[in-house]
Amino acid sequence: DLASARAFGMELGATPIALRLGGGKAVFDPIQTTLNGGQVVIGADLLVDDPAALWLRLSKGSRIENAAINKAVSDDVLSFIAPVMAKSSNVSGAVSLTVDSATIPILGDGALNVLGQMVFNNVAFEPGQFATELVSLTGRDVSRLTLQQPLQFEIADGRVKQSGLTIPLNGDLAAKVDGSIGFDKTLAMRALVPITPQMLGGNAVANQIAGGTEVTVPIGGTIAHPTIDRNG
Repeated sequence: DLASARAFGMELGATPIALRLGGGKAVFDPIQTTLNGGQVVIGADLLVDDPAALWLRLSKGSRIENAAINKAVSDDVLSFIAPVMAKSSNVSGAVSLTVDSATIPILGDGALNVLGQMVFNNVAFEPGQFATELVSLTGRDVSRLTLQQPLQFEIADGRVKQSGLTIPLNGDLAAKVDGSIGFDKTLAMRALVPITPQMLGGNAVANQIAGGTEVTVPIGGTIAHPTIDRNG
């Protein structure tokens, strides 16, 4: 019987955990509990075929629904999926996550592998350095950002790869970010940034020709110190 667990700004509620062994299989009873006020449903088993290794495998459809987030969750967890949330402040909202597949090494050699979707539910925050620098490319000034869409993510080879992240800017414009973040916090990403009138010096003719066009901007460095290629 698990009373509670806390880590990285997340609090898991009480739940019984039962593991059933037999017929060469090790299967957990379905786990249902809470996480930061949201619902958690987990199906899992242990891969015991290799005598030198032990793996935890989550079944397709394991999920977290509407778990509230805070600054700790934003900095320590979500920044590896959406680095625009790194070092943000006044964070609010909730996230949901659905697992397509996940294998987690417990003993022996092996790497974490996860495939799934995350949905931001009315997530709002004051941007940190990464988001501020990204928005500044457009010449816009955004004091608070919102995220309200799903994205795909994959964890493999020590990196978190994501696609589908869209950052609304002032008006009807948005920047799109995809790429990967390493467990060592290194960035290998790109941003699709719309050309705005501010970027064109307010030239009406230039804006009529190029306004709304997206340009690709490479992003390297680390989560704490991103390097955005402004020459792009």
